[in-house]
Amino acid sequence: MNTNENELMLAWSEPLVTARRLTLHQIPEGWLASLDSFPMSYGETQRVAMTWTFIMCHKSAYE
Repeated sequence: MNTNENELMLAWSEPLVTARRLTLHQIPEGWLASLDSFPMSYGETQRVAMTWTFIMCHKSAYE
């Protein structure tokens, strides 16, 4: 991610984490990120799981 995308991800995720809508749970494979209790992505680290959740929420499948 470039600097602008990183800033956008932080601005997007901070209020969701504060409101406990975006959560991270440790699982045997690494980390699971959930949005409104819906599993969104897995990652080896919290950062990877959050990044994939951000991408899934903002990028078109056709990009």
